[in-house]
Amino acid sequence: MSIERSAPRMETLPFLDRRSLLAGLVGSAAVATLPRPARAEAPAPARCDENEREWFTDTELVDQTGRTVRFYSDVLSDRTVIANFIFTSCQDACPLTTARLLAVSQGVRDHAGRPVRLVSISVDPETDTPPVLTTFAKRMGEAEDWMLLTGERAAIDRVVSRLGQKLNVREDHTVLLLAGNVAARRWAKVTPMETPEEVTARLKALAAFPPVNSVC
Repeated sequence: MSIERSAPRMETLPFLDRRSLLAGLVGSAAVATLPRPARAEAPAPARCDENEREWFTDTELVDQTGRTVRFYSDVLSDRTVIANFIFTSCQDACPLTTARLLAVSQGVRDHAGRPVRLVSISVDPETDTPPVLTTFAKRMGEAEDWMLLTGERAAIDRVVSRLGQKLNVREDHTVLLLAGNVAARRWAKVTPMETPEEVTARLKALAAFPPVNSVC
């Protein structure tokens, strides 16, 4: 399993736009070459939202309750999120990063007063069915708004690639947490070296950014 030891530009620029964040994870050339579909012009807020939807996609996944969800529209849109990648049979890093996910988000609210949404994406969807994810969540603890996601292999691969991951085997996934204020178009990488107090403070600062209305 790979562990990124540093988060580029974090000391001088703690919150990045989405493309800058992903360039740091997969390489700027790879990000730059991903296609951006042509579209008609729209008012700025709608255009910004459509930009993000095109990037993250509305790929259909399945949550721990068995409900089909669209990744951008139902999971990310207009929310502050903190995400990790898991497989439930993992005995070391996945439980640790998930426990960290639960701990640092407690009491953090977004610009609309909603709890930060936790998003755990399985990189072993063949094993991690909704009932398996439900059992994993019960073992790990509770959160106000926690979505554990699985789905078809092609759908998972598409989504994790848009979050800067390229997986040959499930153990390749990052142990970074990815935090994003989607409405503000601001993201941050959370490294294992940061204390829970530091992460919570950064998450609160990220959640406080107002939505973008004109620049995207």
